[in-house]
Amino acid sequence: MLNHVGTYIGQSNRHVDKDVMISYSDVNGIITYVNDAFCNNTGYTREELIGRSHSILRHADTPKRFYKEMWSVISKQKSTWKGKIKNKKKDGSEYVVEAIITPVFNTSGETDFYISIHHDVTLSYEEELLNLTILNLQDNPIAIIHKRKGLIRVNSTFLELFDKKDIRSFDCIDMLEMIVNMDELETQANIVTGK
Repeated sequence: MLNHVGTYIGQSNRHVDKDVMISYSDVNGIITYVNDAFCNNTGYTREELIGRSHSILRHADTPKRFYKEMWSVISKQKSTWKGKIKNKKKDGSEYVVEAIITPVFNTSGETDFYISIHHDVTLSYEEELLNLTILNLQDNPIAIIHKRKGLIRVNSTFLELFDKKDIRSFDCIDMLEMIVNMDELETQANIVTGK
């Protein structure tokens, strides 16, 4: 029985190593380990990555404050960070990952190192940008509202109608008013509702 479990774990690790990018870094963000998927996705070899900072992958579009906030979560708050990161491969092409970065603690409770688990979401990210571009090309205000999740997506004309900067500018009161006045709003704007 144990032999079969060991074989299964070994096979599972091979699948994870093939599809999920994993890296370890020290408390200063210096890479100490990368798996095959990490190398395959970024175009770098292990030798090129180990001993280097994760900033080797930094895309110019990702602001420095983004990384400061991420580092605050994992180092000062000692919590797990989750989110999307736009990175740059060795050849200069961009890719987007859904990432989880978590500190690993030693017996004294201090951070020993960090584990990063990345999943490439470049295609879904590009689809999202395309959908947003198509929405913003429409002259009429458009919003997608879910009755439980609230406002999911809006176009720029909708933002102008409500004098808002972005979708995060809508507060709970705005969303409640939209849901309560759904029928009236549907005549003013093209609103797609989901149950």
